[in-house]
Amino acid sequence: RGSLKNMLTLPLEVLFEILLEMRPADLLSLACTSKDLRQVLMSRKSMSVWMAARRNFSAASVPDLPEWLSEPAWAHLLFGPKTCTASSISHPLRIFYHE
Repeated sequence: RGSLKNMLTLPLEVLFEILLEMRPADLLSLACTSKDLRQVLMSRKSMSVWMAARRNFSAASVPDLPEWLSEPAWAHLLFGPKTCTASSISHPLRIFYHE
């Protein structure tokens, strides 16, 4: 507890270099650790971080971002918790892609 509290005291350039090495699920988890980190990760300035995370995961296996979704929303859909928000029941999520 509290091990990430000093993360936001890093210069933004250093923080972004660290974030650029993460995968989408890692960014989603990190965004849930504090309001300040969530604010940084959900800002438009962080979109390059989310795009890099998608590439880090393996661009061949991740479908392209739909034009109507943001990078964080797409990451959440693909890599976020598989819990029904209406009932909090955990269940497997299956997404089918059509060409």
